[in-house]
Amino acid sequence: MLSEKTAAGGGGLVFLVRNVHFKNIPDAVGSSGVMEYQGLKSLSKDRNIDIIITYYLPNNLGLPVDLMEGFLENNTLVLGDLNAKHAEWGSHTTNNRRTELVNLANDKAFLFLNDGSHTYHSHSYNSADALNISMISPGLFPYSSWRALDGVGSEHLPLIEIDFKVNYYGDSKLRWKFRRADSEDVRKFGSTDFSFRRSWRKSGLVFIIFSAAKASIPRGKYKGKKQIYK
Repeated sequence: MLSEKTAAGGGGLVFLVRNVHFKNIPDAVGSSGVMEYQGLKSLSKDRNIDIIITYYLPNNLGLPVDLMEGFLENNTLVLGDLNAKHAEWGSHTTNNRRTELVNLANDKAFLFLNDGSHTYHSHSYNSADALNISMISPGLFPYSSWRALDGVGSEHLPLIEIDFKVNYYGDSKLRWKFRRADSEDVRKFGSTDFSFRRSWRKSGLVFIIFSAAKASIPRGKYKGKKQIYK
């Protein structure tokens, strides 16, 4: 699990995939003063994939372009709350930061996965916006899909699903049988109103997710070698 907004106790990224090794990216952990960021590298035989999660303060300062350019490399997914507003990804208004972000993406040939869906809903003002942005390198784009899920208690819709193929060949004793999952249990868990607080431990959230998965999704054995997907 990766975290963003460490000072404010904010959101994060849960990386759920079996039998694929990963490691932290040492140069992609830190803060520039106005932007916080953290990354991991997914390791597989055909390619390594970098996943960078970011948070940018909602102020009038521009993006740290030099820092962002270092993240936008081949086989990379960058996502997070950048507080950049643009109609291209579903915002009703625009700000100067969106121009910098679009220009940066164009220079690096990165593509936005956002489909125009709102990723933020203000309970206080009953308004919606698209603040969480997902950008991906062109080589991964054809194998990717994106959607914003229903809220789970936070004003941000924190469960953003990114599906891309990861080729892995190896033996494993058990696998998830998603086709035989109890869909009703899955829906009940997805509609649970969690209260995300700073006091929550990451391990506690991970335990809840995997406990729900084990309770509703049966498992079986592999037969030989098999290709899996994230």
